[in-house]
Order: sequence, then C-alpha cells, then structure tokens
Amino acid sequence: MATDMEILQKMDGLSPDLKPVKRTPVFGCAKGQFQMADDFDAPLEDFKEYME
Repeated sequence: MATDMEILQKMDGLSPDLKPVKRTPVFGCAKGQFQMADDFDAPLEDFKEYME
C-alpha cells in the first residue's frame, strides 16, 4: 500500500517540499485565561520547618 507521500510524488512527478508553518507568538494572546492566587509567593506552612 502506497503512503500519502508516494501518491503525491506519482501525481506531481516532483517531491513536495513540506515544511511546518512557523507561527509568531502574539504577546498577550492568553490574557484572562489564567489566574494566580494573591498569596502565590507567600511561604507555605508545610515548609516552615525547613525555612527556619
């Protein structure tokens, strides 16, 4: 059974040049999708013993 690439080569007669599309990241595109707790940086009670 022929693969998709082999079928394309037979149809075209040329080897297709397939490259992934490189997308440029957009700053702020995920704004409002994540929330961080106000006490995120506060020391954890579980590690209090190790921090003394």
